[in-house]
Amino acid sequence: MKDKEGADIQVVLKKLEHTLTGSIAYPGSEAYEKCIDIDNGRIKYTPFAVIYPDNEMDIVKIVNITKANGIHLTVRNGGHNAVDWCLNNDGVVLDMRNLNSISVDTNNETVTISCGLLWGYVYQFMKYSGYVPIGGGAVSVGVTGFTLGGGYSYLSRSKGLGVDNLLSINVVTADGEIISLGKNETDPNKVDLFWALRGGGGGNFAIATQMTCKIYKELPECLSGTIRWDIEHAKEVLMFYKDWMLTTPNEIDPLILLSNAKNNPTLLFLVYYNGPYEKGLEIMKPLLDFKPQQNTLVKSTFYEFMKEYGAPTDSKGLSTYIKAGNIKQTMSENFIDALIAGIKKAPSKETQIGVEYAGGVIAQVPSDKTAYPWRDIVARWEIKATWENEKNDQENIEWAMALAENIKTETAGADVNQQDQFLESWREGYYTANYERLLKTKKYWDAENYFHFPQSIGKFDSEAHNK
Repeated sequence: MKDKEGADIQVVLKKLEHTLTGSIAYPGSEAYEKCIDIDNGRIKYTPFAVIYPDNEMDIVKIVNITKANGIHLTVRNGGHNAVDWCLNNDGVVLDMRNLNSISVDTNNETVTISCGLLWGYVYQFMKYSGYVPIGGGAVSVGVTGFTLGGGYSYLSRSKGLGVDNLLSINVVTADGEIISLGKNETDPNKVDLFWALRGGGGGNFAIATQMTCKIYKELPECLSGTIRWDIEHAKEVLMFYKDWMLTTPNEIDPLILLSNAKNNPTLLFLVYYNGPYEKGLEIMKPLLDFKPQQNTLVKSTFYEFMKEYGAPTDSKGLSTYIKAGNIKQTMSENFIDALIAGIKKAPSKETQIGVEYAGGVIAQVPSDKTAYPWRDIVARWEIKATWENEKNDQENIEWAMALAENIKTETAGADVNQQDQFLESWREGYYTANYERLLKTKKYWDAENYFHFPQSIGKFDSEAHNK
């Protein structure tokens, strides 16, 4: 790519265009704008072009010609990550949305999903199948990034993470080869790659095109809904909840949300119990004894729950900055105090703080069994600052950073599915001791660092280029 103005890229893409069954979109077109419209108004990327492949062979051609000509390629599935590194400013973007097939095999209890789909489409397709997948908590989340980064679901405490339920995956490698990977691999390098794809995050090793995942029989009448308190009651409720939650069955998953909606801070639990409704009410009774101001718990199926509460989390043009991490021990009083004080001081009414308990089946998997390492944590936390107007960027980002600093002595690590552009210790934060094996795998499968972004495996690790 000699010409920084893009002349070489244009010539290459014109040649490529004649060989594809898919299409190429350029700035100014509706197809181009649809791709670069990402879930964060604070960040804007303008790639030279967007390529929409229709099949795996299109992807092979795209990889081969862009790699041969030194053209930077990044891959977009859902575009849900707040840092938007599926896009770039100096090359082209591969938008996967045209790869959208899905099939359910109830005999083997699996679903096979093309990697251009969002979880909302998967849920819509499967809602009458009698089975449920381990999928995203919002319908706008892409199947690929969710799964490759670990994949926390409302079912994960009882059924495992997305990576634990990934049975096989098809990818196009940096050498333009289509390969299938699964749990029965014997080739050591393929074993490493399948391991790395289960928690190493998207955009690092290869382009995922199709995955087959385990699914579970849907229960007909579960318990779901919300319970809410004014912020004045938050400490009392959370001080009880932090220990009570450790005694509950794996099927219960109440997501804590501290919200600043309309500048009126509240504590809300978004609850899903993957079991009989009456049993769920019995489990929830100690929490309900704190007399919430609002209680919408009802009988529902999983898909009814997702329809009601899995709305897209898109920021709709608003700016966003996310800090995320893990809690190794149960929430302390100091931790709870910091979160409550933090939401009260939040500069924006759009901001939220979330805490989701882990444990259960998730913790039964060793930390090095897959590339996702954070198995022995009690919970995960997320500070999501969202605001209007770029003039408020500094105030809101500094608020999120200050709150994260206030709780750092009680937290550990970070979340590769909530990448933080300002996080310096991201290798340890996302991957801990698993980073060395990830780097080894990267060196074998992508020695030239063809797949890269600001926090990709091997980024600034000079040894990654010495193969």
